[in-house]
Amino acid sequence: MTISRFGCLALAATISISLSNFAEAGDDFSPDNIIITGVRTPIAAGDMSTAVTVIGRDELDLRQSFQLADVLRDVPGLTVARSGSAGSQAQIRMRGSEANHVLVLIDGVEANDPASGDEFLFEHLSAMEVERIEVIRGPQSALWGSDAVSGVINIVTRKGVEGFDGGMTFEGGSFDTMRSSARVAFGNEKWRASLGKSQSESDGTNVSRSGDEDDGYDLDTVQARLSFDPSEAVSLDFTARHVEAHNEFDPTDYFVTGLPADGDRVNEADRTVYSGAASIVGGRWTHKLGVNWLESNNASFADGAQEGTVGAERLKASWQSTVEVSDGHRLTGAIDYRDTDFMQTGPIGWGDPNQNQSLTNTGYVLDYVGEVEETFTITASIRYDDNSDFDNVTTWRLGASYDLLPDTRLRGSYGLGQKAPTFIERYGFFSSSFIGNSDLTPEISNSWEIGIDHVAHEGRVLLGLTYFNAELEDEIDGFVWDNVNFAYTAANKDGESKRQGVETTMDAQLSDKVVLSANYTWTDAEEPNGAGGFRKELRRPEHAGAVALTWSAEGGTVINVNAAYVGDAEDIFFPPWPLPSEIVTLDSYVLVSASVQVPIADGAQLFGRVENALDETYEDVYGFATPGIALYGGIRVSF
Repeated sequence: MTISRFGCLALAATISISLSNFAEAGDDFSPDNIIITGVRTPIAAGDMSTAVTVIGRDELDLRQSFQLADVLRDVPGLTVARSGSAGSQAQIRMRGSEANHVLVLIDGVEANDPASGDEFLFEHLSAMEVERIEVIRGPQSALWGSDAVSGVINIVTRKGVEGFDGGMTFEGGSFDTMRSSARVAFGNEKWRASLGKSQSESDGTNVSRSGDEDDGYDLDTVQARLSFDPSEAVSLDFTARHVEAHNEFDPTDYFVTGLPADGDRVNEADRTVYSGAASIVGGRWTHKLGVNWLESNNASFADGAQEGTVGAERLKASWQSTVEVSDGHRLTGAIDYRDTDFMQTGPIGWGDPNQNQSLTNTGYVLDYVGEVEETFTITASIRYDDNSDFDNVTTWRLGASYDLLPDTRLRGSYGLGQKAPTFIERYGFFSSSFIGNSDLTPEISNSWEIGIDHVAHEGRVLLGLTYFNAELEDEIDGFVWDNVNFAYTAANKDGESKRQGVETTMDAQLSDKVVLSANYTWTDAEEPNGAGGFRKELRRPEHAGAVALTWSAEGGTVINVNAAYVGDAEDIFFPPWPLPSEIVTLDSYVLVSASVQVPIADGAQLFGRVENALDETYEDVYGFATPGIALYGGIRVSF
């Protein structure tokens, strides 16, 4: 069995890990072997200097997860903190960093929400139109600017095709959940188009530890994509995406328990993104122009009355030019311009939350990829960010990949990342609870990693090991008490926060029909405690891992069993005044899920799954209850 053949089989495994990318890389540079966001231009997976995970469409169908956060939980180095049931806030942290230190791209468009602390709202991301996910760990600010402090998650949606295809999915199950999706794709050799829509409705579960009120959730997503090639040298790509979400949640009882309690609270959110890009290829020189627009609106309601809104609009324009200096050596220059507006409304009481703020940013990028020899590739990037409202920042990154032996690869990188202060941290105003600080400066991170990948047993076993280390300066603390305004505010911390860890991965084909995948991550994340020492960062489990077994039976039936382990973590609890805050422990837990898909006709499958099969009681955020065991089933039709 060849390595490339094993790489294809590994796509059926529940966890697509960095080593499968290594196994797939070689002389066959098919789209599955190329990492789109590894540098500013696509790069072969075998030339990457950082750890990468790739999740394909086949795996998403196998896992049957409606929300991508459930799949990303099993990726090495990633931690998911969900504040309750579906629709509740789902934060993803990478290598012990903050949730807004992870940049999310959808078809190359920055999707982090300026109105939500620069975090991406994973709770509102369905898997409907997703074709591929790339998770690139390590600092990427030298390529993509702020938000890419600890890594990038690039989501590639489905494109149109020559001819016609499409599909529909219907699903129902626990908590009175009903979900459906439909897509069509068509085109010819000149143009291709696709259109997809998904919808989810669920009564949800009770988020608070007490009471019996379920917190429901509705999600609607529409996406369209059009590609047009007017000539061999020019290609155009247009996308539009709209998301509407309605989720109920429980407020915190600040007077009696300090914990969530049943109540009539609702969040309504909508996101709209339009983007267009043009690529021009001329011999050794290529150019790419892009423009995109993001609009975000978040409204909160209490007992049927609107409490306030937070919104943002962002216009980004970019130009990128790449020249192949010589065979195996290419140099890219890029300019990214962003104009972002922030809006907040609310009733005037103790202070006035109503405001409009704006800032601009221009990033200048130089990126180099060089194949020194067939077995040795180096990458180098540098970026200068010119900010309108705070300090300008220069970031850089160096990396190398070396084939030590035909079946063993060494890789390593060192980089400087940066995170600009968010609008919420600078200007957010929430009566009697938080007041922004406009004097904040960017956070700066120094990070390095070294790793080794090995292929054994004629390509049937893939092994990987990565050590990472990062130091964060000027970390922004959003829970600093202001004795003047008697509310919390944000401030840059003194000292450095330290993060280090180890990621281990394994992919093994046990037989022609059985694939076993496993990974384990150890993370040590600490921050200054204000007294000259350190304390653990909140909601960062020290130990985490996952194991998955996939069996392809006769007749096309596929069965998958997955177990994810999350170790103990610390969180903070704010009891009713005048009691001081206290550090509490989030207990470890194991989430077991299983899925099966059975073909019933050409292009039609029945599927079913069980989530949290052990009915584990656990919390990712202190006081916020998560769902118990759940059963789902449905049908998938393609044509």
